[in-house]
Amino acid sequence: MGSPPVQDDETPLTRPAGEPAADRYDAVVVGSGFGGLSAAGLLARAGLSVLLCERADGLGGYGHTISRGGYTFDPAVRITYSGGPDGLFAAVLRHLGTAERVNMITVPRMYDAALPDGRRIKAPASLEGLIEANAQLFPASAAGIESFFRMCQTMHEQGHAMPMTLSLRNLDEVAARFPEYFRHNKLTMDEVAREHIDDPEARGAVCASWPYQGAVPSRLGFIAIAQPLMNGAEGTYYSLGGFQVLVDAVVAGMRSYGGDVVTGNGVKQIAVEDGKVAGVVLDSGHELRTPVVVSNADARETFLRLVGEEHLPANFLRRMGRLTIGHSAFVAFVGTDLDLAALDLAHETFIPTDWDQNADEARIGAGEPAGVWVGVPTLVDPQLAPPGEHALTVSAVAAHDIGRPWAGHAATFCEQLLERAERLMPGLCKNVKFLETATPETLVQFTSNSGGAMYGWEQTPAQSGTRRLNHQTPIDGLLLSGQWTLPGSGSLRCFASGVHTAQMVLRSVGAGDALPGFAAANLPELD
Repeated sequence: MGSPPVQDDETPLTRPAGEPAADRYDAVVVGSGFGGLSAAGLLARAGLSVLLCERADGLGGYGHTISRGGYTFDPAVRITYSGGPDGLFAAVLRHLGTAERVNMITVPRMYDAALPDGRRIKAPASLEGLIEANAQLFPASAAGIESFFRMCQTMHEQGHAMPMTLSLRNLDEVAARFPEYFRHNKLTMDEVAREHIDDPEARGAVCASWPYQGAVPSRLGFIAIAQPLMNGAEGTYYSLGGFQVLVDAVVAGMRSYGGDVVTGNGVKQIAVEDGKVAGVVLDSGHELRTPVVVSNADARETFLRLVGEEHLPANFLRRMGRLTIGHSAFVAFVGTDLDLAALDLAHETFIPTDWDQNADEARIGAGEPAGVWVGVPTLVDPQLAPPGEHALTVSAVAAHDIGRPWAGHAATFCEQLLERAERLMPGLCKNVKFLETATPETLVQFTSNSGGAMYGWEQTPAQSGTRRLNHQTPIDGLLLSGQWTLPGSGSLRCFASGVHTAQMVLRSVGAGDALPGFAAANLPELD
């Protein structure tokens, strides 16, 4: 292939433990992913004493930016939505006083899709542009393509207007207000696409973005994909310098209001007394008292290891046992001197294996590249690579368990993955200047997520939308934030999740609103 050997980075990403400044806090936040960051920042801003604990060396979870060999890479978060001056990220940063630290720029195309027949969908970041880009290539299916994406928009609007939690008390009223949401909340992306589009190739094209939620169209909940697609159609954004800039800005704001942060020292136990949170024990052995814990960590890790089954109701444990974990990912971090600007690439491009992408489930289980997409942030941010070069990520949805060790399979998988990327970038394999990989096992080590899950629970209809775990838990004082809870996975939804969690904590102590004055166009209604 003419490329350097794969460097499979399986080394622990931690350093000697930092210790907190106090022995008691009003709230302890476990994990610094986007849901933990926003919750910690807003709680500190409201005047609570807050400790943010991160087991890894770097802050940000999947939003943590890495530097290797003169290149800067965002492993997972490479675009986001609601990044404009009226969006959620800007509102939180303004509230924390650190908005000037972040420069969110508009990315003109939401995504491209390099189709199996060699044609490419170039989708502008607008609903009309998304419809037109697909309809131009499949004119016979234009009406169905339009109705499919307009239904996505309906789901987006109704989903954001719905209360975050449902009960028998409000179920009938909510179902009457949002009929399309309730008609579609048990359907998959594939089922809805078939309702609107007969041509299998046109149907495959509109489903090309499924890797963004980590489940093939026949398993992916329509709600889970419709909402982020339509968020993207309202504007797609990139944080100049990488998303670590955004992470650091939130942390700086939190610290300016007295928040405390430790890295390399996670929470190993949540102390529970009489059904209530009493404190935490850190990996270093440091014992802290607190009445509130916000967990941005893996939900199974939170309940089954940090809390312990003995403190949880049997019906809750049964529900936990029924939930399924989503797939992980394989990521190749590539430096190249290939002239990618000449190829008119989008910031993100999906490369479907074939028209029927449901067949990718078997490929994922067999340890073959599937659900492949390429991110090239240096097209809009050249500082991420040496002059005249590009830093890009080539990612694939991947199973943690493929029946053999990833350490011995990574080189083969990477070679196949880069060969797939050649379809989009001819000559890539002969023009690789730097190459390093992260396997699902790397993701386990970096985040402690079960199976290195990209998006937490698998995004099936039964585990999407309001069917995800609630923020409130059976333990008084323990709340969830991030991709394991409402409203779901992805940078924007996780960040919004932290806002909701902070709001719940502040309401419980009578401390006011988490984000006063924010027009909640992109923030689902609290009940």
